[in-house]
Amino acid sequence: MKNLFKISLVIIAVMAFSTNKANAQQMAVGGGLVYASSINSLGISLNGSYQFTDQWSAAPAFTYFLKKDDYWTRMALDLDANYLFKEVEGMGGLYGIGGLALVFDSFNLDNSIYGSDYNYTDTSVGLNLGIGFNYALAEKMTIAPELRYTIMNGGFLRIGAKFMYSL
Repeated sequence: MKNLFKISLVIIAVMAFSTNKANAQQMAVGGGLVYASSINSLGISLNGSYQFTDQWSAAPAFTYFLKKDDYWTRMALDLDANYLFKEVEGMGGLYGIGGLALVFDSFNLDNSIYGSDYNYTDTSVGLNLGIGFNYALAEKMTIAPELRYTIMNGGFLRIGAKFMYSL
């Protein structure tokens, strides 16, 4: 899972640093906070965005959910596309979210609790569907509250906000 986190960071860094002056306003990077309903846990996200057209953008994200109890860890890699539905003059834009979610769970119980070690990892693939709103805070800074449901076995609702800086 550490390798997946490193790969996610590399992908977002390559997106961030491969820009040129012609498309500098089409890329953004940032971080955010997310609450996941089914696991009742707060998550910290690293986000990227690349705008292909006026309506379409790619929006990869990596979220690490804070440990539930002392033995359960969850992470999610989201490979989403956003579609701008409505631009609200002077405020921002309402967009739809759709894409794939790779969800990584890890359970590690040590022998002090149950008499023997128990380690289990699982990777699930899901479908993300949601809605968000880009609200301009400054010329290059936006906040984007989002509501997203991940459809999978053990699906969950995520409510959060991300701060994005345009490159």
